[in-house]
Amino acid sequence: MKKNKISILNRKDKCLEKMKEIYDIKDLLFIENKLVALFMAIVCFVIAFASFILSIYSTNLNASSVVHQITMIIFGMFFLMVNKTKWNLKLKIHVVNLLSGILFLSITINYYEVLGISIWTLLFLLLLISIIRIDGSMVFYVVISGMLADVYLYIFFSERSLQIVPRYYVVHFWVHLLIGIFTLGINYIFRNNFINNMEQYRKEKEQNEEIKKYIKKIKANELRLQELAYYDVLTQLPNRKMFLEEIETTYDLCKKDNLKYSVVFIDLDDFKKVNDTMGHYIGDLFLYEVSNRLSEKVLPGDLLGRIGGDEFALIIKQGIEKDRLLKYVGNFKECFNLPFDLKGYSIAGSASFGVAIYPEDAINTVDLISAADMAMYKAKKQLGKNAICFYK
Repeated sequence: MKKNKISILNRKDKCLEKMKEIYDIKDLLFIENKLVALFMAIVCFVIAFASFILSIYSTNLNASSVVHQITMIIFGMFFLMVNKTKWNLKLKIHVVNLLSGILFLSITINYYEVLGISIWTLLFLLLLISIIRIDGSMVFYVVISGMLADVYLYIFFSERSLQIVPRYYVVHFWVHLLIGIFTLGINYIFRNNFINNMEQYRKEKEQNEEIKKYIKKIKANELRLQELAYYDVLTQLPNRKMFLEEIETTYDLCKKDNLKYSVVFIDLDDFKKVNDTMGHYIGDLFLYEVSNRLSEKVLPGDLLGRIGGDEFALIIKQGIEKDRLLKYVGNFKECFNLPFDLKGYSIAGSASFGVAIYPEDAINTVDLISAADMAMYKAKKQLGKNAICFYK
């Protein structure tokens, strides 16, 4: 019994958690009806258990008490099963409400002699639940069951009771009727306010979702603008702006720690012929494939960028000696050993490389960039292209 009770309470908690996330009236009505059914099932099981214990304790366990206990258990099971049926939601609500009224009548008939006027506590608890429900039909069932209970008590108890005069049950009947009317009014006000607030909350939630979408788009646009500001659209390599900022950062770090670094300018040989003979579309494909091959040779920490039409530049942050530096740059030169296959065209390419080293060739970034550029033109003019040339 304890395990079943814990299971029911856990299901109730899950229902409450779901209600926090539901903004559709039908879904909310379903969860609300499920909670009421769970509550009434708990009441049935508690009454059955309490009746069984009292019967044993008072040695009054007879066929009639056993029937009442089994009836309560059946009521409880039916409450739990209603919401699992495929019935229409409105029918489920009315069945739960009707069963609640019948349950109160049954408790009144079977236990009034034991509980006395405290039986009305359950009725007022049901009325309280009726007030806060979105669906107001439960008020009718509860009030009618209360009035029928008054009629029953008037017929069967007015003459037998020496403490309560018959007039009491008549007054009680009309009091229940007035309470029912009053409860309906409160329920109507509560329901309208709740629905209006929920509708407002739903609209606000939709607006917040729209705002989140716009914020997401804005952030995506900001990232896109950052890419456009710092990356080349065609090759996706860092552009001239990012290259110059990175070389300044590298300069500051190396100057502070007395370290070496190198700058390499890379210029494609005779690229203008590709554009002139095959068109800019093939020229762009050629640049894209060149950038891919060059990128594969870049070591971690170094930076390769496209700083102009057919010009690339490399920042080598490792302070390596000339022979190793020559071998490293030679890897980039080897990228052009194989021709490039582009849309049916086979293009043989080459590039000229100019290398400048800090602080041997220049002591500031402007002079270092100029030195690398001069070395690259030296490789083109004096070494006949497809060559690597150091500034010194």
